[in-house]
Amino acid sequence: MPSVTTVVAQALHTAATVLREDAPQDGMAFGELWERVFARSPGLRDDWAQAMPDSPPAAGARFTPVGLD
Repeated sequence: MPSVTTVVAQALHTAATVLREDAPQDGMAFGELWERVFARSPGLRDDWAQAMPDSPPAAGARFTPVGLD
């Protein structure tokens, strides 16, 4: 089983590559970013599920900013 650290590092590296090479100037929706990460690194989805079974990657997830009051 891959380590959590390895899987997260691979996901972050791939996401940075996707954002640098594919994202328009105004960014990219979180779900679209995940799908492109998985397209570039097909084994990552299974590695993520094995390393973090309680936190599956959610392509449909959305980032919602929160205020820190």
